Amino acid sequence: MHMGHRALLCANRWQLLEPVGAGTRYTTVDRFSGLLVPLVMALYGGPMQHGFQQMADALKARVEGTLAAGGAAG
Repeated sequence: MHMGHRALLCANRWQLLEPVGAGTRYTTVDRFSGLLVPLVMALYGGPMQHGFQQMADALKARVEGTLAAGGAAG
């Protein structure tokens, strides 16, 4: 995501699912760069972190619920 020129604000998100033993590891990385990062983090850093955590928790609950029901996550 870019806001104006990359030098102002650029955000990149990577999400990865990888097998680990009998389970799966979910990793998400968000990288922000640019002159507006301090302002964006001051204004929205807490709510963004909360939203990212909610999304990860919901994904975990869905996968665990699907597996407990005997199905494949989809």
